[in-house]
Amino acid sequence: MFKRTIPITTIKGVGAGQVATVEIPTEYRYHQLYFRYTENGVDVTEANMKAAITSVDLRLNGKSQRQYTAAELITLNKRKGFAYQDGVLPVFFAEPDARTPGGEDTLAWAIEGNASTFTAQITIAAGRVSPKLEVSAIVDNARGPNGKLLPLGPIIKTRKFNKGVSAVGLVTMTNDIPRELGDIRALHFFETAAADIKSVTVKVDQVTAFERDRVLNNAIQKQLGFIPDAAVFHADFMENGRPEDRLPTSRPGGKLVGELRMDIDMATANDFAILVEYLGQPD
Repeated sequence: MFKRTIPITTIKGVGAGQVATVEIPTEYRYHQLYFRYTENGVDVTEANMKAAITSVDLRLNGKSQRQYTAAELITLNKRKGFAYQDGVLPVFFAEPDARTPGGEDTLAWAIEGNASTFTAQITIAAGRVSPKLEVSAIVDNARGPNGKLLPLGPIIKTRKFNKGVSAVGLVTMTNDIPRELGDIRALHFFETAAADIKSVTVKVDQVTAFERDRVLNNAIQKQLGFIPDAAVFHADFMENGRPEDRLPTSRPGGKLVGELRMDIDMATANDFAILVEYLGQPD
């Protein structure tokens, strides 16, 4: 069925220093959400959006599936070529950079018949003046070839992990991030300052899955049409738009891989955070 844009009208608790709750209807398949945020009736600038929205938490059946700050979400969107527009914070479920329409729609969130609640919790920083939140979504009611409801999943989920750094040189992380949440779509290393990280190597059970320095990684990303952020090292296993390229965290039969190792070569002894995009079933 055709896609269409609908307003989401049940929004509670909008205020400075509050967590607004958006109750999203469960009778659709969702491709995108658009959060429209204004202060004193004016669409906010990028700087003010980053300062005002400290968390976007998307939940199914009460469990968090994706969580970002506005700054993180804007950075990830810009990498895919979506420039910031004042007052608008989009979230993509279907992957607009997939190779085919079918590949794009596969990752849309087919909520209808598969979840009893779908909510967004939006944390608004204290001190904001006359905040207002509106929400819209791009949806459809697609069915499978047999006319039945589509399944939910796999979907993109996120988790964030902080890493302290005490010296320049190699930082090794072995099984520091969960493997049971799904395969890995991408690892986004958010740095304290631009170019803190010189290179990243990722190995699964001693097999190298990713090994690039910053110059090579940025060159490949740009060649593929991405715009890498100066202060983020993006290790994107699905950069070619193919879900089949994701990094597996389990073996055939479902047993988890024994070792997921990351070697991060630090140019500067600054802490970093890893935003992991998993491809897996909803939690």
